[in-house]
Amino acid sequence: MYLNINLMYQKCNVVVFLFCLILFTSCQKNTSQANGEVSKWTGVLEKTGMTTYQYGTHTLTGNASTTGNQTENILYALRSATVDLDQYVGKKVTVSGDEIEGYPVDMRPVFIEVTALEVE
Repeated sequence: MYLNINLMYQKCNVVVFLFCLILFTSCQKNTSQANGEVSKWTGVLEKTGMTTYQYGTHTLTGNASTTGNQTENILYALRSATVDLDQYVGKKVTVSGDEIEGYPVDMRPVFIEVTALEVE
């Protein structure tokens, strides 16, 4: 009886160890890009008001070229722990940072963690 309990205890330890190993290795975020370049976005910075997507403290509206002479406005949701985005509301800026994993959700804007900002 003692041998069976001890063997079962060892199996449980192995299962818990494997679960933790899988959990911790799958939760790491890769913040470096393959070519070493920093991602940048340019547009007009605005404070986020009422939205349907409910994430981000600010938005960046930029233009992306489409076919012909038409341009399409693209909206990005922003947040930053290092840059005071309120200082740049209404200004055309270029932000550097990382896309936050798990976004966009349901055709909503890409969510960016801003690490640096330049005024255009």
